[in-house]
Amino acid sequence: MADTKLSIKDIVFMTGFTPAYIRKLIREGSLIATDEPIEEGSEVKRKMITLESFDAYMAKPRRHARADHRNRYILHANDEEIAVITEAAKANGLNIQLQRAYRKGVRK
Repeated sequence: MADTKLSIKDIVFMTGFTPAYIRKLIREGSLIATDEPIEEGSEVKRKMITLESFDAYMAKPRRHARADHRNRYILHANDEEIAVITEAAKANGLNIQLQRAYRKGVRK
C-alpha cells in the first residue's frame, strides 16, 4: 500500500475537529506530519499527516470530562421553550431531562 497522507482539511472533514486543534495535535506529536509542497516544484508547503498516525490517534480511548461518560450540554431557553423541546423529544421517543439553570444569585 502506498504511503497515504491526509491534509489538515481532510481530517477536519472526517472528524469535525478544528484546524487549530489538529495543528495542536501535530505540535504535541500525537499526529505525525510532514511539510510537503502543494504541487510539484512549489515553494509553498502544507502539513500532510500519515494515515497510520491518524488511525492510531483515533483508536486511542478518549477521556470523558464526566465520570459517567456523558457529555453535558447547556441549553439557553426559557420555561416555555423547555416545555416545547421536552414534548418534541417525548414524541420522538427520547427521554431527556432538562432543568432550568440559574446564574449564581439570580432566581425567579
